[in-house]
Amino acid sequence: HYTWGQANNFCRRLWGRQGRLVRIDNIQENNWIYQQAGKRNVWIGGNDIPREGHWAWSDGCPMSFRRWNHREPNNMGNEDCAHLLHNGHGKWNDLKCHTRIGFVCKRARNHHRCGESTHKVTIQLIL
Repeated sequence: HYTWGQANNFCRRLWGRQGRLVRIDNIQENNWIYQQAGKRNVWIGGNDIPREGHWAWSDGCPMSFRRWNHREPNNMGNEDCAHLLHNGHGKWNDLKCHTRIGFVCKRARNHHRCGESTHKVTIQLIL
């Protein structure tokens, strides 16, 4: 298990410049990742580390698709990183970035622009 920052760095080491924690662009991608994670919480690439309340992906793209759990993100105790809830039916929660959980990496095959589906990338789940 890794912190959010360690997980993002792992993805970078795994695949170089093209590796990041996963960006989720639609419900189909979200549901697929949720099914693969099983009964585990996993980091995804969403964060508001640079600016509180302005959520973006680890690759710098804005969050156009969101799947927050009810009353989330709530920043309870300075929570700046997003994870997929194991018991939230594919919903997301904000969590303290130093928490250690599993994670999901993605790698763009070519230049990956904001808004392109992650079906054009490789996904790796690290539990």
